[in-house]
Amino acid sequence: MSTVQTCPKCRTTFTCGIAKGQSHCLCMDLPIIPKAIISQEISKTGGDSEGCLCPACLKELAKAAKLITD
Repeated sequence: MSTVQTCPKCRTTFTCGIAKGQSHCLCMDLPIIPKAIISQEISKTGGDSEGCLCPACLKELAKAAKLITD
C-alpha cells in the first residue's frame, strides 16, 4: 500500500499513517464505519470501493450515519 492515497470519493490525496509505518492513522480517530456503508457511498461516485476515504469524507460519512454529531 502506498503511503499517499487518493480518496475514491473526492479524489483528494492524503497520507495513510499505517501504510507509512506509523502506529496511528487519522481514520482511527473516528468511529468504525461498516464497510458496506463505505462501499455504497463510494459506488455513488464510481470510485474503487477498496480504497481508503480521506479524513474529511470519512468524517462526513460518520456524521451522515449518525456515528458522530460534530
